[in-house]
Amino acid sequence: MPSSYIKCTPELQGGVWPKESYAEAIADLAAEVRRVGGRVGLETLPFSDLRTPGDGLDFLEIAGCSNAGLVLDIWDIVRGDVPLDRVAVIPGEQIVHIELNDANSEPIGSLAQDTLDHRLLPGEGSFDIPGFLDAIAATGYNGTYGVEILSDEQRRRPLGEAARLAYDTALAQFR
Repeated sequence: MPSSYIKCTPELQGGVWPKESYAEAIADLAAEVRRVGGRVGLETLPFSDLRTPGDGLDFLEIAGCSNAGLVLDIWDIVRGDVPLDRVAVIPGEQIVHIELNDANSEPIGSLAQDTLDHRLLPGEGSFDIPGFLDAIAATGYNGTYGVEILSDEQRRRPLGEAARLAYDTALAQFR
């Protein structure tokens, strides 16, 4: 499985794109990325026109590209109220990448504000990270994991400290 991918997101400004034209654009991008052995990863967001992984899979079926799949971010799963048993049945080969982070039990501000400014390091919030990792394991996914911590606090840290904390707290979730 290639570890190189380009992440795409759906419409984030409240509009709704015609799925056929968006699917055509994703298919064109996937064709370009295929030439260098990469994949396209689509991240669904609970405040977008593709809210859940199921929406994303339906959309990717329309696009019809074998080198495209989902980027699953625990923030999107939790804030989108997606049950972990629905994550566990996603075919592992349709997952491109996994993103870990944490957050408070309730969003701070709008979902957009919460996702951009108030994420926490893995294990510092209320997310069921072990349950999420169990659901991912059930899919058969064997690819890469990353840490996506978008927060004012993380941005203020020196780069080395931020990277070390992200690595250490994420790794602790696998133990």
